[in-house]
Amino acid sequence: MFDIATYIDKTDNSEIQVIGHTDNTGDFAKNLQLGLDRANTIKGYLIKNNIPAAQIATSSQGSKRPIATNQTEQGRAKNRRVEVTLK
Repeated sequence: MFDIATYIDKTDNSEIQVIGHTDNTGDFAKNLQLGLDRANTIKGYLIKNNIPAAQIATSSQGSKRPIATNQTEQGRAKNRRVEVTLK
């Protein structure tokens, strides 16, 4: 398994980007906040696992970038996600 803490420690100017996503159910502004809440939950987990908070950027796309249809429950479930990218 890839050790994120080791990558951050060994890579100059490294950053972790955490982006929260939602399905399109409900109010757009609330979905943006829900996506950010999801991203911040992951940020908290990473901090508890020795990743410096200054190297973690969080944001939300809300329902703007679906990866599946929002017409079915299965598709909406796939759209409710968090993406973590190492830079």
